[in-house]
This record gives sequence, C-alpha cells and structure tokens, in this order.
Amino acid sequence: MLRPPYTRYSRLYTYHLGLENLPAINDPDLIGTWIEDETAILFFHRPKERLVRNLCEASGAEVIYEADLDYTDWEAGRQIAINTALDLGCGTGLLAIAAAKQGVGRITACDNNQLACQMARANCQANGVQDRVAVLEADLRRQCPETRVDLVMANLYKGGINAILMAT
Repeated sequence: MLRPPYTRYSRLYTYHLGLENLPAINDPDLIGTWIEDETAILFFHRPKERLVRNLCEASGAEVIYEADLDYTDWEAGRQIAINTALDLGCGTGLLAIAAAKQGVGRITACDNNQLACQMARANCQANGVQDRVAVLEADLRRQCPETRVDLVMANLYKGGINAILMAT
C-alpha cells in the first residue's frame, strides 16, 4: 500500500515484478507497494535497480516492467493542442496531474480501485489541479467513460485488459 507523504516527490520509479507474495521491504526510499493481477508493483522516489535485482534473484521473479516517471518528461501540448484527456487506470493520478500541469484543460481519470481514486483526488488537490481533473471510480467492464477526447492514457494490467476485452 502507498504511504504518505507520496505527494511530495516529483519523480517516481516503479518496478513491476512477476511476484504474487512480496516480502517485507525496509527501504527509506520506498513509497509503497501494490499487488494486482499476480504482479507486485514497487514505488520508490529514487532508482532501486540493485534492490530489485536482489529481490528477483532471491525469489525467482522477473522484472516485467519498470518506469522512471518525471513531470518534466511529459510531452503533451508540445506538438499538438491537447485540451481534453482520459486517464484509464489512473492509480495515484500521476499521468492526469502531469497532463494538467502541462496545460490540458479537462482530464477524466478513472480507476476501479476505490483507494486509488481517493489517492488520485488527494494528489490532484495537493498539486493544485483538482479543478481540471475529475476522478471517476469505474469498472471499465461495465461503465465506459466519455472517450471523445484529444488524448487517451492508460496504465492497465494484463488481467484488467483481458477482462475488458471479454466484456465487450
């Protein structure tokens, strides 16, 4: 679970591991962990390649995906005008917040996890973009948000994508 004060970091390092049971991790840079679709996701505010490599060697897991996310890396609005956006699987709201900070006027951020939506709302408030980001708790298998937008962003898990595809 993510633990405060996760909103104070301008950079987020995530590591997705093929691991269902995550051992306790005692690291001062750990923001939190999340397990979904038999995948453990670790969030840090500093890179942790060595720690992740050691964890994988000890558990037999593999790194499925890793990302270094920084608001300044965002490219929205530099080549085309983006006025509206949809963030599917918004989690903590990082992509929606980045879009708002880069000038996107209206963003709908969706997640099926109630806690993730609460965190996304809190993060939008903390970053002063709550007036441009609407957070919607929605199960995309049953409720599809408005998709007539300039930009669609998605951070969905394999199990979630498969369930959506099976439902349509």
